[in-house]
Amino acid sequence: MLAEGKNELICDMAETYHVMDMKAYPPFLMATLAAGLRPDARIIMKITGRKIPDEDSVITLIFDRLNWLCWTKTKDAERKKNLPESLYEARTGMKKTKQKTSGFSTPEEFERRKKEILGG
Repeated sequence: MLAEGKNELICDMAETYHVMDMKAYPPFLMATLAAGLRPDARIIMKITGRKIPDEDSVITLIFDRLNWLCWTKTKDAERKKNLPESLYEARTGMKKTKQKTSGFSTPEEFERRKKEILGG
């Protein structure tokens, strides 16, 4: 964790455990305390690449959906204009992606594709 973000780890240890000098404690104790940091600790967020905590993500996604639902009741929605921007995307820098799905018209088509993938 030190290699990933020394300053973040120092701040988290001071805030969570009131440890001001990590070198004053045995390394195994510091490792144990670091492993016990909460998921929204600065160092954990940095290591996992998250920009906002999980709770904020959920609240932001709820806001986006509510905002979209309100937009659907407007004249702009009828013309498919002025779609509200996503607060989630703005806060995280990540775009919500739609899953690409594929289907088969017949069982034979499925079996043919299965053989292509599995090689048989």
